[in-house]
Amino acid sequence: MRNYANSNEFASNDLALTACPSKTEVCGRREVILEDQYTVPIKMTIDGFNGETDSCHWLVKAECDLPSVEITQVSPYMDGEFSLYYVEYQEDGPDVQMSLDDKDYPRFASVPEFVHKQYHYPEGELGELVYDQTDYPAGITFEERQEITKFHKYIWASVIESEVERVLEIREKYYENLARWEKRAVEYNHQIADIENLIESLDNQGWIHQMQVGTQGAIEGIVDDADLFSSKVAELVDALPTCPSKPVAPEVDINISLDGAKFVSGFGTLTAGEISVNARDLNTRKSFGVFGQGKGNMKGFTIKPDIQTEDADNQCRARYIALNLVANRRSFVQ
Repeated sequence: MRNYANSNEFASNDLALTACPSKTEVCGRREVILEDQYTVPIKMTIDGFNGETDSCHWLVKAECDLPSVEITQVSPYMDGEFSLYYVEYQEDGPDVQMSLDDKDYPRFASVPEFVHKQYHYPEGELGELVYDQTDYPAGITFEERQEITKFHKYIWASVIESEVERVLEIREKYYENLARWEKRAVEYNHQIADIENLIESLDNQGWIHQMQVGTQGAIEGIVDDADLFSSKVAELVDALPTCPSKPVAPEVDINISLDGAKFVSGFGTLTAGEISVNARDLNTRKSFGVFGQGKGNMKGFTIKPDIQTEDADNQCRARYIALNLVANRRSFVQ
């Protein structure tokens, strides 16, 4: 962290790594801030790395939306020389307690759930949920509960993913219908505008006749034009389609009860793992809140999404991916 706390202050080596210093001339800036999904991607590189003395540490912070890390280039002589570890969390994520000393880091006593070889998972796979199914006696203390043998129930990620897909399909169908409605509404407004222009044109013609031939001639001109005008307006009105009704946004949620569930890993909870940086993994990404590493986009997930208020202002939640790059052998020199 900013004052580079000692590693023995941390209950987890994964968090201790995030507090290690790194050289700006080798690793670049330490803190990387992404405002939202429209922020231009920020590239991080290393230059002049010495395996005996150097390690690189970055803190990627997304102020809104979900961050991801993509491997874009690995020089042939650097292939297999590095390990890249991550710790990810959300400021108000499940079971995440932030430090009082540095608001961007979890407290020292936190222990992330480490996911071994997480990049071997199918891309975008969700983390684990566990329910405490223990039948506790009534009226016992928290300490007494801790001494009782626990009975846990895990929920398969595939169950959650199927629910997520169902919700996404419903919302996607709504946006498709909304786009069609907007297109029809624009066409309808154009036809209304044609009728209004025709009425305005008749008014102007009547005024011109009056200016040119006097009042009587103007009246005759208006009468002559009125018959033609009435039939033309009638045609346009008859051609008007039924004014479409705007689709109503669906109120749909993931149909899984999370009461009593503990978020073990992923979902925005405190989770650690390793990102593959081998040459064969070029252009693959690790997205926030899920396991796996691949070339797809929009694979991130969080149980506590950003909220859009009625006035279209976003209430964003900060999300973090702390990255720690170390050499696999001390003799490596870039």
